[in-house]
Amino acid sequence: MSFAARRAALHRSERLLVACDFSDALDFTRHLWPGTRGSVRLDERQRCSGRWSVLYQYRPDDGPFPDGGFFLEFRPVGPGERLWVQWRQRFNGMWLRMWPEGYVTGNGGWKQCLVDRAKPPGARRPIACGPGEIVVQSRYGWFPWVYHSCGAKFVGDAPAYEGLFRYLPDGDIDLEPGRGCSYRYALQHKALAPTCVGYAADTWMTFQLGIEVGTLNRPGDRAALPYTADSHIQLWIQPADGRPAILTVDMPSFALVGHDPYGTAHFQSLDYARRVLKPYPEVAESWVADVLIALGDRTQPMGQDRIPDAASEGVS
Repeated sequence: MSFAARRAALHRSERLLVACDFSDALDFTRHLWPGTRGSVRLDERQRCSGRWSVLYQYRPDDGPFPDGGFFLEFRPVGPGERLWVQWRQRFNGMWLRMWPEGYVTGNGGWKQCLVDRAKPPGARRPIACGPGEIVVQSRYGWFPWVYHSCGAKFVGDAPAYEGLFRYLPDGDIDLEPGRGCSYRYALQHKALAPTCVGYAADTWMTFQLGIEVGTLNRPGDRAALPYTADSHIQLWIQPADGRPAILTVDMPSFALVGHDPYGTAHFQSLDYARRVLKPYPEVAESWVADVLIALGDRTQPMGQDRIPDAASEGVS
């Protein structure tokens, strides 16, 4: 379904919160993170339905990735509601090679999308690394995973970041819960298992994060244990144009922590390459386009109400 058709369908059902195809340059500049450098800018070489896409570009002499990106705001979504965030993203080959081939190191990869609470009144930019954040992040340039909380949820004996993966009875780890994406296989073969959904170069991929917000448990407080686990998080990926979306993360009965409802979606790198180990020979580029943010329909099972899959359109 085209971007215009998806936007219209969400509008008719009164679920649409944000639709951004980057046709308005002024709108984009209003939502840049303060201090973002020229490595994050509008680009018309690669685009989907709008006039531009957002380009993240790093050249061989840039050094560590700069802290930069953009954010979109929407009305607060809290307990008893369901939220869907869909965006399209494209990577060139060098971008996907930087971590696996050892050109850079630091925290495992870049942040694709971060959903957090609304921007505080008078603040220049919204909160990032909040206690209730839900983040889609690359793991070593191989595949996207999801984690929750910036070190404010008790996982074991101490507050920590909580990765959304599952430990299996045989000691292996399912990196994409529900897919059987074996961590052991990745270690042995230096590649993803066939059941995993990884990144593809030089094609538009579509990502969609779903959050059913249940109880927001009090963060950073041991007295809040045991947590009420009544939230649900999903990640859907269309590997390429024209292919149906695949459910890669499915975590029902999940415990969220946080103080406030969700109100911002960030698309950023956040300096996740802390150190350059060797010069990379080509320019690394990634593009973001066609962002839709919408409420879910809680009368339907989780996932059946997600934003419709994207269709091939625009320049690629």
